[in-house]
Amino acid sequence: MNANTLTPGDKVRTRQHGKRWWTVQASGSRYAICTRQAAFRPAGEYEYTILDFEAQEQGPCNLIGNGWDVSMYVTPEAGWRGLHVQLLSGSIELSRSQSITLHITETKTGDNR
Repeated sequence: MNANTLTPGDKVRTRQHGKRWWTVQASGSRYAICTRQAAFRPAGEYEYTILDFEAQEQGPCNLIGNGWDVSMYVTPEAGWRGLHVQLLSGSIELSRSQSITLHITETKTGDNR
């Protein structure tokens, strides 16, 4: 997949992450930001990844600790859109040390949950 056709609510599987699905939270022509329940963590604790379709990479952002705090936004959805805006503006990038090659193995549209 060289161009992003994903929309919020769609599901994605990647080769590097096996059978677990990511849910698209924010998306545009270059980036998709996806989340899933963090393994072995209490319900509601999520991990995220950024899919960069132009660079064909996947990973966290380059902030110290690689985290993006959605709690400072009114809703988590607004937080993920905020990260998307920061990526598009160039003020945040993918972590070069923790990014991996993007290889999507399967997708589902948001209405097939």
